Amino acid sequence: MQSLFSILLIMLATSLISCDAQTPQRNSEQKVNVDKKDEYFEKAITLLDKGGIDNNLLAIKDLEISAKTGNSEALYNLGTIYQYGKAGKIDYKKALSYYLQAAKKNHLNSIHNIGILYQFGLGVNQSYSNAYYWYKKAADKKFPMSINSIGALYSEGLGVTKDDVKSFEYYKKAAELGDMVAAYNLSLSYSLGRGTQQNDQKSFYWASVAAKDGHPSAQNNLAYKYSKGKGTEKNIEKAFYWYQKAAEQGLATAQYNLAIMYETGRGTTKDLDKAKIWYSNAASQGDLDALKKLRKL
Repeated sequence: MQSLFSILLIMLATSLISCDAQTPQRNSEQKVNVDKKDEYFEKAITLLDKGGIDNNLLAIKDLEISAKTGNSEALYNLGTIYQYGKAGKIDYKKALSYYLQAAKKNHLNSIHNIGILYQFGLGVNQSYSNAYYWYKKAADKKFPMSINSIGALYSEGLGVTKDDVKSFEYYKKAAELGDMVAAYNLSLSYSLGRGTQQNDQKSFYWASVAAKDGHPSAQNNLAYKYSKGKGTEKNIEKAFYWYQKAAEQGLATAQYNLAIMYETGRGTTKDLDKAKIWYSNAASQGDLDALKKLRKL
């Protein structure tokens, strides 16, 4: 069993801050904020690292002070809080507002995330053409995630004319810049001969790059390649190793494959109890084959 990973990431927010009518006090406070921009920002990041809604709410206050001084990272982090609901609820419109403010300061992650919001219609009307516009702004500055996202748009023909060759070229460029999702997509392109000549060795290479960076679907695919000897020498022990890596990250397909390894004793010692555990984990995510296997053990 194999599955293609698609993954995705989203972010950011907006908030209006009221001003006191006492002009001298406001000016004095503003100077303190400028002088302590990094202090407020670093304090906020420490609170965010601790986690929890209470800490996140405190972090918002410091981030807002830092953002007033023009700190684009503060704007970006405010966005992530609202995007993921870390302040108690998700607010995509605020996320977009903070992204836009940071984008004016050429914050590439924020520009990329605006593209995500448009691609998936989060807080805005879904628009693939707008998604492409924002991805392209970041891609032109060699931002790997945006380059990969453009590759995905060309692959599916979303907002652009479907073009497998262009998709491959964008995946390759992003992968060479270190984007693990692009490395996985590039591996698939080589495996399927999509937009390029089919090449098992290159597919194996890029799957290994993405797998070592922690991409679960790449880890599962790399395990499959080792189990079948595709693009590399057959190695059942390495197949087991990579299935386990992907399974531990929660990928249902890998959990199923790992359970088979335990059930049959391939690449590891036969262990039906562990096989049951991994079949159960996969079944709990809706894997019907795992559920059938579980009932037979």
